[in-house]
Amino acid sequence: MRLGRRPVPLCLLLLLTACGGNRRPLGTIEPVPGSRTREGGEIVPLDSARAREIRPLGTPEHEIAPLDSGRTIRPRTAAGREIAPIDGEVVPVDATRWQGTNYEGELTLEFLIGGILRYTAPSGTWTNGTWHQNGNTITFEMNSHFADYTGRIRGPRMSGSAHDRHGRTWDWQATRQ
Repeated sequence: MRLGRRPVPLCLLLLLTACGGNRRPLGTIEPVPGSRTREGGEIVPLDSARAREIRPLGTPEHEIAPLDSGRTIRPRTAAGREIAPIDGEVVPVDATRWQGTNYEGELTLEFLIGGILRYTAPSGTWTNGTWHQNGNTITFEMNSHFADYTGRIRGPRMSGSAHDRHGRTWDWQATRQ
């Protein structure tokens, strides 16, 4: 079946009809009167011409302090104050330092903000590890998963087991500094 050519004015009319043909601006979206946001606040239109003050919520809980050659964020705590779980509450390990042992000997673990692990072993200090915390379970790896560690956090102590690419397995433990 062969379609014939339509006259140009008819094609132009079809195109304008399909595109809406009118030049009215789109209307504004109005909220339903009396509706509320999920947070419980009233929905009000934003006024971009009005200046707004940006203020921190409460006092800052972290400070930036130099550590080695980089900058690390540490929680502010009173000198000698121990952060420990209350009634089974999970205390995050980010920005904390732990001293312990593994099969090589002494081990220092620094759980940096953003899931970066800095560790010091008898072979040196490295920042090529990552960590993840899920409740009181901690997992971390060193040197692109050359060694993988899994453990449980119990107040100021953590312990668990580990393995490496060579198939070796061992137990490890650490105490919060």
